[in-house]
This record gives sequence, structure tokens and C-alpha cells, in this order.
Amino acid sequence: MSSERRAFWSLTLLAVVLSCVPVLVGIASKPEGGLYFGVQTNLDDHAVYAAWMKQAQEGRLLFENRFTTDDQSGLTFHAYFWALGNLSRVTGIPVAMHVGRILFALLFCGLLWRTIGRYSADLRAKSVTYGLCLFGAGVGWAVFRQYGVDSPIDVWQPEAFTFPSILTNGLFCVSLWLMLVVWNAILDSRESWKPVLPGALAALFLTNVHTYDMLTVGLVSVGFVVSCISSRTAIGIWALRCVVIAFGALPSLAWHLYVLSVDPVFAERAATFTPSPKFLWVLLGYAPLLALSLLHWGRERLACRSYNVVLASGIALLCVVLFVLTSSPEPNRLPLQLEAWAVLFLAMCASCWFCKTDSPARSLLYAWMALGLVVIYAPGLFQRKLAMGLQIPICISAGLALSEVTRRWASSRFVPVGAVAILSLSSILWIRKELFEIRNNLSNTTRHVVYLAPDEEEVLRRIGEGAEPGMFALAFPGAAARVAEDEYALAINDLNPYLAGWGGMKVYAGHWSETPKYSEKYSRLVEEFYLQRSATTESRVRFLAEAAPRVSAEEGDSKIVNEVDAYAVIPIGEFASAVGIAPLEEFLEIPGAERLWTGASLALIRCRTPAAIR
Repeated sequence: MSSERRAFWSLTLLAVVLSCVPVLVGIASKPEGGLYFGVQTNLDDHAVYAAWMKQAQEGRLLFENRFTTDDQSGLTFHAYFWALGNLSRVTGIPVAMHVGRILFALLFCGLLWRTIGRYSADLRAKSVTYGLCLFGAGVGWAVFRQYGVDSPIDVWQPEAFTFPSILTNGLFCVSLWLMLVVWNAILDSRESWKPVLPGALAALFLTNVHTYDMLTVGLVSVGFVVSCISSRTAIGIWALRCVVIAFGALPSLAWHLYVLSVDPVFAERAATFTPSPKFLWVLLGYAPLLALSLLHWGRERLACRSYNVVLASGIALLCVVLFVLTSSPEPNRLPLQLEAWAVLFLAMCASCWFCKTDSPARSLLYAWMALGLVVIYAPGLFQRKLAMGLQIPICISAGLALSEVTRRWASSRFVPVGAVAILSLSSILWIRKELFEIRNNLSNTTRHVVYLAPDEEEVLRRIGEGAEPGMFALAFPGAAARVAEDEYALAINDLNPYLAGWGGMKVYAGHWSETPKYSEKYSRLVEEFYLQRSATTESRVRFLAEAAPRVSAEEGDSKIVNEVDAYAVIPIGEFASAVGIAPLEEFLEIPGAERLWTGASLALIRCRTPAAIR
């Protein structure tokens, strides 16, 4: 094996093997009678993926949202989870998820290595840069927290860094790979039409599986074009090929816009408010990497050396401005409004004009890093998702600088290895984060357990086996308390995501983003159905009628519900009483209620009640 292959596979296998440590520990630590789905971080999001895979198992091509009982068209198509869902017919959902995660992690790593080769042919420089791209992060390790988002992003936002992405989410792996396929196709198409078809297909699937990433590609492309025009590397036939690649995204984009226009549930899901954090946390999440990046661009050999100062100063000034403008974000408002964001975007596009280089790859590297820092504050409700892939240009720039600096200071290979290790501390601590979740049996969501208890597994089994068309399920949406600065105690697990994801049942309030008006529905479910102090038999009957899916013919602006047919999971015992949940007997007073099963901590009833037109 050549030295280059040995370097690539050593680092790649290290990342992939380390990413499998938590799930292997999770399997080995599974308590007797417990049920483990192979995920710890963001368990509720993985339940959404499981719900799509479950529907693919059922033979569906277009998916419905099972985290709500609201009217919907059920037109969601997701190629990645459709493929994994069909695989899961053989392997089961948990195994299929990890097969996809590992497969696309390897594909991404291979293409990342090739991409780095565009910037250096030196094996030492490539290895240092690749290691930094895989594991590099900021200074969050110094204030590492298990819970919350009020801290540097390298301790809580996995999609903004490579190893946490590989560790926690297969969707992030496939999205990162597709982004690199698109960018490499754009660069390679300057010389040939051959890369155009793969690039167009990658744009098609990227727009389908993680639509936000194509917005990042589009906005970064503006600065890339400016730099290429300034450098006189842009040519007409290349521009035409790039346009054809971009056209590949149109079918997925058209379908996305169509579903937005006809499905209000999908539209509300897409409009979930997820703003980027204040720039202080972004800056600390990338701090040493950004410092090295500035060093790289300040020393870069361009057509005119005075431009180096412009490039490095431009990014440094951008960081200062973003820090000031986002330092005190107002509640329920985006950190940057359209006018301020547009000025910053145009300013960074102008800075791309000074990236005068004969290499389009270097033009892209600068544009992606400079504009990427602005893109994460684009005035949309989905800002936080736009951080995907930002670590790539930052870490490549930082890695090239680190390689040069360590080469001048010392010839020993242990110096750059040690430097990369220090810059990787936050990423490695993500393993500890997941092991902590396993040990405490509590996801970072604070309302979902890692292992289902025997009673919870039995409820999931019975509901999954007894589900009929038109039915839905209710479960208490969790009760947790903060008992210390970075510690939570869970009294009652929120079973709703498990029922919708792995159980295949529609639920009334299942997910903070997938369920429209989730906070309102959460409160109604608790107050009008579960709590003894506020719920009555009449309120429960009314709630069931209003929560039930509308399943029959339209009458005017309403729809008729022939019958409410719902499972209700009732917590019983000491913890249920402490939370204030009504005793089981009160739920059995609902007309048509039938007790199906009673365990030590949960009971399962079925409610069948007539409902009027609504």
C-alpha cells in the first residue's frame, strides 16, 4: 500500500471506527428487557427518519407526516430514507440507519481527500489538512456542556463539523458528500462535459434530501463567479456547463415548491423557526481554525501580494461586524434583518473580487469560507441548517497553514499530529457526550430515553401490531426537571416520537418541528386530557373529537369523522401521581374506552367514540 493510501485509510478508519464506539457501547450496555434503537443524540429527529423508513417498508413512495393528525396531502418524497427504508425490510431500521451512515461517511471521506489534493500534492500537507477536516473544531472543549445551545457551536451543532456529523447522523454524511460532488463537478466541468451529468444528479438528490444545502451552494456560487471573473479564469463553455449542473436541482425544487403550496402541514414544518446563534458562539466554535485560515489567506501567493491583506482583513472585519450585530439577539427575531445581511453579503462578494488566482479551486475555497460565514445568517427561518459544510473551506485553509507553520518550526511529524490532536478535542468529546447519554439513559433532548423500558416496549409492540387505518395515538409528552447546571432528571418519557417513528402510528403531538403549533398542542394534550386538576371526562371526549384525523367525505368546509379510534398511553404509579396525571379509572370513564393492557408503569386503553362534523 502506498504512503498516500496508508495515510488516507488510517485517518478515515480512525474516524469511522470512533464514530461506532457509542452504538457498540449502547448495544453492550443494553439493560435486560430494554429496547435500543442505536441512536442517542437528537433522538426525536431520528424518529422522523424512522417514520419515513417505516412507510417505505410499507411500500409507500410518498410519505405522510405521522407526527400530527392534521389534514395533509402526504406528498413528501425523500430518496435517501426511501432507499434505507427498503433496505430495512431485511436489516431492520436501526441497522439500515447505520449502514447508510457508514457508507456515506466513507464516500464523503474519499471525495474530501481528493478535494484536498486540489490544494496541495504534498503528502504531509494533505494528511494534516485531512485530519483537521475530519476532527478539527474550536474551543468549546473548555466549556463543554451536555445540554443546551447557549455555548460554542462545536459542542452542540453537529452538522457544522465533520466528526460529529459522522458520529450522529447519516443524513449529514450523504448531504456533505453530495455537496462535494456538486462542487467538484463544477470545477472539473471547466475542461470537459463528462462531470456535468454526475454533478446534475448530485444537485437533484441534494435538493431532495437536504434542500437548504443547495441554497448554500447557490449563494456561495455568487462569490465564486465574482472571483473567477476577476481572475479571468471564467470561460463561456464552462459557464454553460455549470448552468446545466444547476438545472439538475430544478425537478426536486419544483416538487418541493408544489408540496409547499398544497400541503399546509409541510409548509408549517418548513417554516420552523431555527435561527443561527449569536456569532460569539460561532466564532468560539471555529476560533483556532479561523485564525489559521486568516494566516493562510494573508500569506497566499496571489497575482498581487497587496490583495492578501484584503482577503485576510475582509474575513477578520466580517467576524467583528457579525459579532457586534448578533451580540444581543431579540427573542423570536432573526439575528440579522434583510438589509444588514444584504450589505454584508455584497461586501464579501466584493472581497472575492480580490481573490485573483489562476486556480478556480482556490477561488471557490475563499468564496465558500467568506460567504459561508454570512450565509448562516441568511434571512430565513431555517438559518441554523445552513452551517452544513462550512467546516470544509475553513479546515482546508487552516490545514494548509498549519502544515506550513509546523514544517518551518520542526521537521518531526509528531508536531503536526499533536497540533491536530489539540484542535480536535471538542470533536472527540462528542464521544463522551454520547456515552454520557447512554449511561444516564437520556437523550440530549432531555425528554426521551435511549433505552425503552419493558412496559414502553410492550406498548410500542401492541400499538404497532394493532394499528388500523384512521387510528391515532396519544402519549404524555414527557416530564423532565433540571436538577443541576448541566443535568436533567426524567420523570416520564415522551413516547410520542417512538410511536410515530418506529411504531408507524400517527400521533397528535410528536415533534417540536414536525407537529404544526407544537407548543399549543403540547399544552392542550396535557391540560385537556392528562392532568387531573384540569381535565374532565367531557374535556377528554371533546379533545379526542378535535384531535382525530378527518377521514371521510367533505361537507362544506368541514370533514366528517365517522368515529374516533385512538390508543391512549396512560402513565400510572408513583411518578404519574407526582406529575399530576389523573388515575387510570378517570380515563376509563370516557364513553367507549376499553382497557387493553396494564403494566407496572403504563396502561394502554383504546377509545372509540362517535364524533360530530367539524
